Amino acid sequence: MLRLEITPVPFAKPTRVGVALHTHLELDPTQTQTLDALVRQLDETSYERRSAATEALERIGPPALAALRAALKQNLSQEQIRRIQEVVKQAETVERSSIK
Repeated sequence: MLRLEITPVPFAKPTRVGVALHTHLELDPTQTQTLDALVRQLDETSYERRSAATEALERIGPPALAALRAALKQNLSQEQIRRIQEVVKQAETVERSSIK
């Protein structure tokens, strides 16, 4: 049998090495509020603000899928629906490619 030695490592700031995604993962309340604000921002009169919200949702990616799908069931403008559908499509593509 091999001998196993465990050496304590000095305390250091934790480093993220990966993210596990699960379709039934619930977001914490602050993330939900952020997503809600971004969805509302998709209907702003300013193109720059709409684009910024779209980019922010794209950066969040797959973890936002459930919330975005739920948002599509609400009473939204055509602009919000179109942008959310684009983000969902991109996030699903990212999610599928990460599974391989």
